[in-house]
Amino acid sequence: MMQKIDTSFPVHGTAVRGFFHLPAAAGDGRKLPLIVMFNGYATEWQFGTAAFIERFTALGFATLNFDYRSFGGSDGEPRQLLDIPAQLQDCAAAIAHGLVQDWVDETRVLVWGSSLGGGHALTMASEFDQLAGMLAQVPHCSSRAAFKTVTLKAVFKGMSAAIADAIGSRFGAAPRYIPVLPPAAGEYGVLAHPGWAEHYLALAEGSPTWRNAIVARSLLRGSDYEPQKTAG
Repeated sequence: MMQKIDTSFPVHGTAVRGFFHLPAAAGDGRKLPLIVMFNGYATEWQFGTAAFIERFTALGFATLNFDYRSFGGSDGEPRQLLDIPAQLQDCAAAIAHGLVQDWVDETRVLVWGSSLGGGHALTMASEFDQLAGMLAQVPHCSSRAAFKTVTLKAVFKGMSAAIADAIGSRFGAAPRYIPVLPPAAGEYGVLAHPGWAEHYLALAEGSPTWRNAIVARSLLRGSDYEPQKTAG
């Protein structure tokens, strides 16, 4: 029981695509509070967000949900390039896009994020004084701390692929891909903690565009990301 409206906005000439979700009764001229939502690591906007969107719209909020560049319905090449600095640009552009909608109450715009998106919510809250609030669910707070939870063998395998891919990209080579989740027990994956794969695949079920892969040099695009430093 909600309205779903296609929307898009450009970021450095590339189309970012998503949806506004509005309460079913919206459209009587009243301005709505808006929650701009940021999804997690190598995910698409709909991964694990349905219950939140339903609850928020039932309470009278609108939401803006979108795919980062190179993922899902948004443009961007190479596909599945997880570039944290670029994602922060996408998040900032999404907030700006929400603020200019004539039906949005610009004094009641909030951000919500989960996992890596939770880190983005922390970062955006520190940069946009006009935001009315921030919600961060199990936020990514420190890339350095996250690396400490990974085995040296996995770090070596991932970073070797990342460096080779980064060098190859300078010479026009096709991108190298690494799996987000281990394809089988004992194999390499970026998110290899016990139990994560089952949960993640449940979120991805039904997506026609999601791939269990990111461009290897993604590991170099935000290895120093520390949202916790902005929390104060």
